[in-house]
Amino acid sequence: MMRLVVVGNGMAGSRLVSEVRDRDPHIKITVFGAESRQPYNRVLLSNVLAGSSRPEQVRLIDSTWYGAHRVEAAFGDAVAHIDRETRHVVTEGGRREPYDLLVLATGSDAIVPPIPGVERAIPFRTLDDCERIIEAAQQARNAVVVGGGLLGIEAARGLAGRGLPVTLLARVTN
Repeated sequence: MMRLVVVGNGMAGSRLVSEVRDRDPHIKITVFGAESRQPYNRVLLSNVLAGSSRPEQVRLIDSTWYGAHRVEAAFGDAVAHIDRETRHVVTEGGRREPYDLLVLATGSDAIVPPIPGVERAIPFRTLDDCERIIEAAQQARNAVVVGGGLLGIEAARGLAGRGLPVTLLARVTN
């Protein structure tokens, strides 16, 4: 039996797993997610930040889906090493999982620039980040968002939606 391991249980990883399962009911599928949460739509995080959506409203796959579709999901145990010789992934917790086919769907990391005061910065990429930002915003009089890309603009919109004055800093190039 073919063994598929998917590293990353975000939007791309969860969609891949559901599409593969729809097409092949027999393949053994294991998906690893570094976050302990069910997969969710990151595009909608600004709605959670603004308070117009709750975290459960941005969920992509219900927790019962995995068992019902014979997909093993390992949440909160990030893959730390890929052993290409033996065709295993090894998690931070020490689990070794064999694979015939390996897909890396790990997404990206937030870039925090090395500037004075950065130790107070909170990246905006995960639901956990969103919760930390909401907690900080409750005590804040204003906010500064560094980065004028999609997520920066969405973070600014979310904070403004909570009634916080926001300054958005973006690098402009010619």
